[in-house]
Amino acid sequence: MRAKGIPESNIIVMAVDDVANNHANPFPGQLFNKPTADGVTGKDVYNGCKIDYRGADVTPENFVKVLTGDGSGKVLRDL
Repeated sequence: MRAKGIPESNIIVMAVDDVANNHANPFPGQLFNKPTADGVTGKDVYNGCKIDYRGADVTPENFVKVLTGDGSGKVLRDL
């Protein structure tokens, strides 16, 4: 989104982090969206990503609160 000109202040990111922070992930805190050939560095899709809601804060109820402006963090009304 940022590459298309949308300012970070207008982006709200919700991430459960169930994969990036899973104990079986050999790259803790990182998430790669596709495999690469041996010797080719993959792209960590979390790199440079500011997550506004993560883990247990990512719920259907909080999603609705973000949309309606009732959330405790960044919400659409703030944009």
